[in-house]
Amino acid sequence: MLGLAVIAIIAGLILIAYWNDGSSKDNQLVTIFATISSGAIGALAGLLSPTPRK
Repeated sequence: MLGLAVIAIIAGLILIAYWNDGSSKDNQLVTIFATISSGAIGALAGLLSPTPRK
């Protein structure tokens, strides 16, 4: 599931970058989307990591 999320995010970023033709306003959109996506991936990785056992 995490791998699918990463692939979808990368594909989305590539599509957004391709469609905006280098506009500076849209470059900020890509940066914001990448930041939120990075946080989401970190949260998923935290949820999927094994719990420590004593």
